This record gives sequence, C-alpha cells and structure tokens, in this order.
Amino acid sequence: MYRLLIEAICVGIITVILYNIIAPFLKAKVKSRAYGKVCLVGNGPISEENRRFIASDECDTVVRFNDMKNRAWNERVDVHVQREWGDTHGYSGSDITTGAHKYLVGMHAAADAAGSDTAISTRGEHGFQSFPMCSKRSNDVDKHPSTGTIVLSVLEFDPNVERMDVFGMNWKFEKQSGHVAVGEGTLVQNCCTKCIFHQTPTQTYLPVGCTSHGCARKNTKKF
Repeated sequence: MYRLLIEAICVGIITVILYNIIAPFLKAKVKSRAYGKVCLVGNGPISEENRRFIASDECDTVVRFNDMKNRAWNERVDVHVQREWGDTHGYSGSDITTGAHKYLVGMHAAADAAGSDTAISTRGEHGFQSFPMCSKRSNDVDKHPSTGTIVLSVLEFDPNVERMDVFGMNWKFEKQSGHVAVGEGTLVQNCCTKCIFHQTPTQTYLPVGCTSHGCARKNTKKF
C-alpha cells in the first residue's frame, strides 16, 4: 500500500515538473501569431456589448492596434500591432507594456523585429498592396492604407485564421488621421471574406473624447 502511495506521489511530482517545463512553450506558441477566431479591435468607438463579445470564448486571439485608445486597463490583448512613424524606427504604442506578441508594420519592420516579433513591411512609409488576390481591389488604397486594412489583408490569407470579428473600425477617416485613401472601407467589405464587421456605436472615426493625439479621458493603463 505504501509503495502504491509513494508511486502516486512520484507520478504527481513528475507531472507538475513536466507541466511547468512545457506550459511556457505552449503559451508562447499561442501568443506567437493570430489563429482561429480572431477579434480585431480598432481604435474607433466600441460598445459595452462589443466588450463582452471580445472578452468571451468567441475570440481565440484578440488583436489591438497602436495606442489602443479604447482598451480598459484589464482587457485582453494577445497581439499588439504597432505602426512605424514614417521613416523613424519608432512605433506607435511601443511604450505600452502588455506582454502580447508584437506585429510591427512599417518600412523598417523586418529590420526592427526582435525575437518572435512578426514583421509586415510596407513599400516606403505608407504603401502596401492590400488584398492582392481580390478582383475588386483598389490601387488607390495601396498608396496609403490604414494599419487595420493592412492587417486584415495579411490575416485574410493566413491559413491559421478561421474567422475575423472586426470592432472599432468604420473607416470614417478624419483629415487629421493621416489616412487619405478613398474607398478603403468598400475595399475591405468587398475583399475580406473572413471578416464579420460589428457596427460601431457612433459613426465618428475615434471614440468620444479622443483625437489623433490621444484621449482626454484616460481609459487605458500601462502595466
């Protein structure tokens, strides 16, 4: 009897040790890329209903962008997309610590990516061929697509991505946003076959109280 008890204890100890060794690698694999049902949260307006969906099991991966304007401090982020400021090697949101996997987007992204970072390279500061296999694509959008459109285009052709639920994106660009492409929203609607677009609660490009330079009401927190 004592022998069986000792064997059970030993098995338990070995199981715990193996789990502690293997678990970090499994978690790293999950964080290394977007996969499954992906929820992409743009920096536009989102509702409380949106937040509940994003926090649910409907999202295998949560992707957020740049300074994550509408993220509450405790809300999930698995992939943090950061866009390069022009020709600077500096990235929007790089000062926010989340522990999430990084997608760097920009002309120097490949050179600046470190470790397991994912790099999405643009042509020059702004150019990117969005949805290249789509018959309804637009060359005009390629001149300066938004970061959201670039990432949607990349994940559209990623075999690991099953579905994309899109929040906080309405492509109602304001002049100060820096986005100049005409018809970008139409392009995405026509060409992103994996996308399910959740309507923003308002038709403004940014959440209430926010400008392209930041938000008057702090709804994010570094940790």
